[in-house]
Amino acid sequence: MIVNNEEHSMDLFCESVLIKAGRIEEAYEKHGLIIPSYGTYLNIYRAICKKYPTVDKRNILLDCMSS
Repeated sequence: MIVNNEEHSMDLFCESVLIKAGRIEEAYEKHGLIIPSYGTYLNIYRAICKKYPTVDKRNILLDCMSS
């Protein structure tokens, strides 16, 4: 899903709250694949992998491809 900057900043906030609360899987499912309207796909994939090191990289790639 591609979002504008205002929506993206709200999603980033919600995502960071969930991550800090230790709810990493929920953060990934709800907010991890919300793709900003800027940047290359490779950079977006790398950023998601860096933010969610416990999630399988192959699954992240498949999720990115399907969204």
